[in-house]
Amino acid sequence: MASKSAKFSVGLFVIAGLIIIVSMILYFGLSDFLKEGKIYAAYFDESVQGLDKDSPVKYRGVSVGRVESIQVAPDNTLIEVLMKTDQDLQLNKNIVAQLKSVGITGIMFVELDTKTTDERDSSPGLSFKPNHPVVATKPSDLKRTFDSLENILMQLNSLDVKGISDRAKSTLDAINTSMNDLQMKQISDNIQSTLKKLEQILSPDQWQALMETTKSSGKSLEVLINSMNDTVHRLDRIAMDNEDEISRALKNFAASMEKANLFLSNGADLMDNTDETLQLIQRQITVTLQNLEQASRNLNRTMEQVADQPSSLIFSKPLPEEK
Repeated sequence: MASKSAKFSVGLFVIAGLIIIVSMILYFGLSDFLKEGKIYAAYFDESVQGLDKDSPVKYRGVSVGRVESIQVAPDNTLIEVLMKTDQDLQLNKNIVAQLKSVGITGIMFVELDTKTTDERDSSPGLSFKPNHPVVATKPSDLKRTFDSLENILMQLNSLDVKGISDRAKSTLDAINTSMNDLQMKQISDNIQSTLKKLEQILSPDQWQALMETTKSSGKSLEVLINSMNDTVHRLDRIAMDNEDEISRALKNFAASMEKANLFLSNGADLMDNTDETLQLIQRQITVTLQNLEQASRNLNRTMEQVADQPSSLIFSKPLPEEK
């Protein structure tokens, strides 16, 4: 009996839990659909790729509703976006809607904002009667960027680039021609001025003599150059004809220079040895001369003593040596 009571309690608890869970799912799931709000329509003349049903509708970053549906407008041109706002939000004619992108993901949402006083109305014109209050729209930032680039390209295409290039080329050619004419005229004027100064300095006879001298100098210079060319050619032929002899002569000359260098080295060594021998002989001669000088003094003393005392030659003692 106790077992049946426990099973009944468990079953009742499970059923109650399931009822609570289903009730919560129904409450939270249907709250958006059952919640009261107002439907507004916005018409965009651009792609709404990335905008889906239930995408958020924000007013300056604050969520105020969601996208109810997205479809093609009755004119088969515009895109109709129905937005369901919160119960306490009323959109007036100063509100403008714009498509915004969330980062680089490509997910879109509808951004609501208040128009400025100087902002012009850029909403597309409607050729049909809408079923809901209409919120003004303006192009997205991406569409504005592409429109600006398209306008720039159209303006560039409308320019007569070829005509501008031709005119610029003609202008540059005219400037170049003018500069060349100016430079040639200046050079011509300088030449004429130089010739006039020469005419003032030189008389006709002197001028004629100068011209003849110049011609003669030119001829002499030409003859000299021709002679030099002939000489160079002859030297080249001689060198080519006697290339082997010249090579052998250069080798013999190099060998002779090496032998001369060796001879000079040996001569230098011989001179060094001779110098040492001469110094030794000089020292020996000096000693010999000193000995001869001393012997001569001793002989003179002996002769003087014999001359004064002849008997001392036999009876006297030897003379002391000089220190």
